[in-house]
Amino acid sequence: MSIKILTDKQLHFALIHAIKANLNDQHATKGDPCWAPPNFPEQGRLTLNSQQVRENIKKIELEENKHKHYATEKGTTQCCKSLHVSFFFDGTNNNNKNDTDDAKPPHPTNVAKLYHACAPNDYQAKQKGFYAYYMPGVGTPFPEIKTYEYYSSGLTYATGGQARISWALIQIYNTLFHAVTGHELTLAKMRILLLKMSNSNSHNPANILLEQFRAIRNKIIKKKPKLVALKLYIYGFSRGAAEARTFVYWLDKFLIYLYTQAPPLRPLMFPKGTIYGIPVSVEFLGIFDTVPAVGLANVMPMFTGHNGWANGTQQLPKSDLIKNCYHFVAAHEQRQSFAVDSIRTPEGNYPSNTIEVIYPGMHSDIGGGYPSGDQGKARAGHKELISQIALHDMYATAIDAGAPLALSEEFFSLLPKEKQEKYIFRLMKQSSLKEFEISKSLIDKYNIWREQTLPEITIKKEDNNIKSYIPNRFITADIESVIECQLILITAWRIGRYASSKDSEMNLTKQDFFKNAPQHADIKAQPYEPEFSKQASSALAKEYSDIESKSTKIRKNREKEQSKQTDVDNWQPSPENIGPPLFDATNARGQFWEASLEFKADYNDLPRPSPLIQFTLRTEKACQGIDYYHSIDNPYYKPDTTCDSLPENTLPIGVVGQSLFLQNLDGTIEEYVHVITYQDEHYEYLSLIEKSKYIYSILKPVLIKNNRDSYLGEIIDLLDNHIHDSRAWFMHSESGLREPFGGYFLSRMIYFGDKWSKSMRILSADEFTYRDKNNKKYIKLDYLPTYGLSLINKKIESRIKDDKSIQTNQVTKIINKLNEIKKDKNTQKISNSLNRYINN
Repeated sequence: MSIKILTDKQLHFALIHAIKANLNDQHATKGDPCWAPPNFPEQGRLTLNSQQVRENIKKIELEENKHKHYATEKGTTQCCKSLHVSFFFDGTNNNNKNDTDDAKPPHPTNVAKLYHACAPNDYQAKQKGFYAYYMPGVGTPFPEIKTYEYYSSGLTYATGGQARISWALIQIYNTLFHAVTGHELTLAKMRILLLKMSNSNSHNPANILLEQFRAIRNKIIKKKPKLVALKLYIYGFSRGAAEARTFVYWLDKFLIYLYTQAPPLRPLMFPKGTIYGIPVSVEFLGIFDTVPAVGLANVMPMFTGHNGWANGTQQLPKSDLIKNCYHFVAAHEQRQSFAVDSIRTPEGNYPSNTIEVIYPGMHSDIGGGYPSGDQGKARAGHKELISQIALHDMYATAIDAGAPLALSEEFFSLLPKEKQEKYIFRLMKQSSLKEFEISKSLIDKYNIWREQTLPEITIKKEDNNIKSYIPNRFITADIESVIECQLILITAWRIGRYASSKDSEMNLTKQDFFKNAPQHADIKAQPYEPEFSKQASSALAKEYSDIESKSTKIRKNREKEQSKQTDVDNWQPSPENIGPPLFDATNARGQFWEASLEFKADYNDLPRPSPLIQFTLRTEKACQGIDYYHSIDNPYYKPDTTCDSLPENTLPIGVVGQSLFLQNLDGTIEEYVHVITYQDEHYEYLSLIEKSKYIYSILKPVLIKNNRDSYLGEIIDLLDNHIHDSRAWFMHSESGLREPFGGYFLSRMIYFGDKWSKSMRILSADEFTYRDKNNKKYIKLDYLPTYGLSLINKKIESRIKDDKSIQTNQVTKIINKLNEIKKDKNTQKISNSLNRYINN
């Protein structure tokens, strides 16, 4: 027992030491401490006491009670009503209809689960002023806006994000229209408004709605019962979180615009922040791991993913519009194209009423969406998904803020009888209760992770009877430091699981999660066996072909259905004629193995191995056919000895072309001689290895023995069986390799408005090209994993030395430089070429 305690303390102190070292590291930003999640209760967060339930109702009825009190004093009518509108912006490639109703097993995100707990499409709820609207994730069908299929540009560029934000803004008008007329807008009318907003050149498409609000202005003013509040509750995950933030930003600007457009002689008739006298507030903004990635994301150097609707819209408004904001951030995500936007200001502080909390896991371990059993994790069902922790905690924060989410029967019964009758739509359904299931063993492991691996926290002395969720603020650690600390921990775990010999007991191939990771039924070989490449390439090509055939059939049926419609503007396809999800290879075991080979190569500073999946247009049968054809008249013809290694099936030429492009990025830039890079990759690599090796030395005995009877064992169990590896699968189905310009030894970029967490430098070949302008054609942009970007003089195959004097942490200066570079026609030419290549 004494050894166990010593080792656990050793891990904790080692991590604390690492985080203190990181406070003086190469972060370009510093800021106020973020928050640690509170200890998770064994009974979960659906358990509330009578005071917490009463507080929730009190906040919901606050404006109505104030009005009634004021009306009693003045002797006027007390009749009034508040409107409560909940918006749910789902994450990239997440779709409630498919993920909840069609997928086996179901795997809705936390945003979708919270939507289910908000009385969606409930007639009684709407009559009493409670509305809920759901926006599917970009890249997925959204029939209301005439998107009937999954589409890859939504995944790559966030195409369709603005339409979803505009649709949500239209629903504010739709809500008020229903409240004052008793009718909802027709689908055709909303589609017309959406088209106008999409075609608008305005920096804020919401302004297009002004004439619509003006049309019902008098009805709003004269409405009985009087409308005393429009209270919004907004949830978002991933790009949906970015959409939610843009939605709030545009709404804030619209309210200012509405105020300035008041009649000149009566500007004070309707106070600022109201819609014709109805106060508007965002009572709750609950977002999971914000990733805008609009346009070209941080997956490639020179791009940040803040184009289009995400440009300048991610900082929270400085007005008092937002009353409560919680942002849950993934501690272990490190994909470069999943850079996170913090809610901290560029100045380094958090706005009032905002809290940013770190949670263990990858992007979708926070926002949800992984099926149980995916990558061999959470094998006992959805109750073992670590995203259930964040789900419960977001529910609790929303209830504390007065959100009208459903209450489980036991705690709904704590309401007085008249309140139960009034809010009967808030009684939680059994299907929702099931979605909130969580296992005790997961809770225990999570609490140990929280207690043993996080820096020092402050202890809040707040009344737990009033609030059900009270996070603890770190004493000194900011979000950059906490994430770095957790990256050290998971890298130490990977050294054991990924970099060890295949014969070692701690190697991933010996672990249950690897053995149970889903694999296509036609792939009989293990990823480390010679037959795997051929079997997997053929099986996955056939899987792709089957999905494409299914999509084509559904598309034809939908077109046939549409041709029979007389009112196409109000038409939506039947559910069976909505397109299926895009190809996502059933190859988790192979992806794990290839990821481990990449990690091992980088760890040992060796070249990365070639991909195992063959993206080729050649098949075994075609190769043998060519051999036969040539051998008929040529007795000296030598058969192609590689035929047997080729797959039986192959992918379409477009997929193969994109794959080969990504696998062979040689970085030739010719005319383009300025490059901005966001990080010193080799410094990160060396620093992370040094710190992780020490933590690995502490973990190693438990990694070998798989001993779960200690705190260390429980933490390793959490990493083994609950936290996914997002880099292992990301982009692998499309290219046969993982995200380019990324790796397991790079930390995640964090944005704070116009400031970024990593130092930046400009690589410049000006001196080289100044001597002879023809030299430009000899310049190549070179990328080497763990070393990063550099410019190569192809004439003599040498690296052009960086101009260290340009290196700066003042990111705004770099942004100005980037804007200057963007004006260069050569830069635009390259960007256009790249877009054409990827789109084709």
